[in-house]
Amino acid sequence: MIEAPAYGGHKNPPDFVPTRPPHREDYWLLLNFKTDFSYISNGKMLEGKCGQYLIYKPHEPSTHTRSPSMKTGHHSLYLWFRGNDADAIMAESGLPTATPFNIPDTYLMQRCIQELYRRKYLTPICQEYMESALVTKLLTELANEYHSIQNHSVQINRKIAETRSIMFQNYSEQWTIEKLSAIAGYSQSRFQQLYRLAYGQSPINDLIRFRIHYAQIKVATGKLNITEIATECGFSSVHYFSRCFKKITGKTPSELIR
Repeated sequence: MIEAPAYGGHKNPPDFVPTRPPHREDYWLLLNFKTDFSYISNGKMLEGKCGQYLIYKPHEPSTHTRSPSMKTGHHSLYLWFRGNDADAIMAESGLPTATPFNIPDTYLMQRCIQELYRRKYLTPICQEYMESALVTKLLTELANEYHSIQNHSVQINRKIAETRSIMFQNYSEQWTIEKLSAIAGYSQSRFQQLYRLAYGQSPINDLIRFRIHYAQIKVATGKLNITEIATECGFSSVHYFSRCFKKITGKTPSELIR
């Protein structure tokens, strides 16, 4: 059996640094982050990304907080669990601990927690078995998703990389997720999940950064005006082009020309 006495979600204040409570030192802790975050590993503060999962073993120190780039506190879902079945599942799962990891389904844990809340008022014996079954299902699916990504990472990265290369070679075209996912051979949602796993950002944001890289070169040559550069780089409006340019470079095209 698996016991899961605490679960839910926290939107924390900026200065909040959660630590493991003394009465839960012998529990596993599973986290799913809904914002970027920072965490400590081997005495170093490292950065984690929105959507990632993080597991701490029983008695393992757990310290995480907001990302330095955020003004607000971090937001995470949490689940405490323990039991012989939990230890056995985790031993066989091959899931990393104290290190953030990605799986395509970033809502897997959220669905489990919603189901736990939905059945919270069953009789104690029914709740006990339901709780154990739901957590077992979550951990099993988490491990399956994780290993599916690991086992197929070469093939997935090849498909995504080839699609990215086509997009960059034709960066002035009006690309959509529908067009890109068709080239890669995935559904639109799956393509976006895998692309973010591979490159840490959405396909469209990645394309915009690539376009701005070339726009900087064109601005520096001084051969074209801003409207012409925006059009050649695939932007439908000068205003949107200037806004993206400043967001990425810190200056507007006009400021760079001067």
